[in-house]
Amino acid sequence: MNDFVQKATRDLLILHKKTKVCRAQTNLCVEGFPRSANTFCVDFLTYLCNENNHQLNIAHHTHSPLNVELAIALEKPCLVLIREPKQAITSHAIYSGARIPIVVQRYLDFYAEIKKWNPSILIADFNIVISDMNHIIAKINQRYGLDIPFSKDVAKDGTHIGMVAKKRARVRHSDDKERLIRTVGSPTPEREKLKDMIRPKVTDYIASRAEVMKKYNLIRQLDNYIT
Repeated sequence: MNDFVQKATRDLLILHKKTKVCRAQTNLCVEGFPRSANTFCVDFLTYLCNENNHQLNIAHHTHSPLNVELAIALEKPCLVLIREPKQAITSHAIYSGARIPIVVQRYLDFYAEIKKWNPSILIADFNIVISDMNHIIAKINQRYGLDIPFSKDVAKDGTHIGMVAKKRARVRHSDDKERLIRTVGSPTPEREKLKDMIRPKVTDYIASRAEVMKKYNLIRQLDNYIT
């Protein structure tokens, strides 16, 4: 184990459970900026594997580029998720309560080195993840020689995954309705109202930071961006 792997692992384990950090036992790393279909993607893959008695150890949800770099160093398959900036930043600002400039900088920081990562990773956009996981799975299997099972009914399984996630969120935040509204992954009328309130501010701020859309558009042109 080289010095980078040791240090990166140590740093990530300070904040995250061992199962979320890329390691020797990992079969696939899935990472992205928060609110970019991370949970949906991981839950969908986990559900399919459980239904088919297929083992797949997924490192996920550190929301740290360090986990991606660790996957690359360990030569592990890695899927990086991305979402259109205004949507991702609006959603995460609501979720985290952080100021818009801070969330924008977090977005830029997460994807800062993605051009360097490109030869070793696959990149999937939020919209494709939530609409066609079989397409994502096909690309992962083809790129890395994995054998992740496919969904027999993507729409039906996607609805099931969403319902399970909502139920989990309701249990987790049963005593805090406001927190539930801010953190639930699926759209709700209450959450949409919050988005409508801050979306103009996000749009205006991103317009003043040209590098945000420039970064997103650059990523969409990379060879390993799934289309």
